[in-house]
Amino acid sequence: MSTSPSSPSPNEDQPPAGNDHMAWRQHVPALASASAGIKQAEDAWDAVSDYFCDHDGWPVDE
Repeated sequence: MSTSPSSPSPNEDQPPAGNDHMAWRQHVPALASASAGIKQAEDAWDAVSDYFCDHDGWPVDE
């Protein structure tokens, strides 16, 4: 079966072998950055969500 140049190779979606620690170390900064971005988005949504709730945390339906 042939693949186009833009399609991923069969092993491209697989994690690196367990003994390939260098490959994992290269992913750590990206994972840390993604985690920080998710936390920032969660905090921003909490601020917006809190705006639409009363002091007891219930949504305001007005």
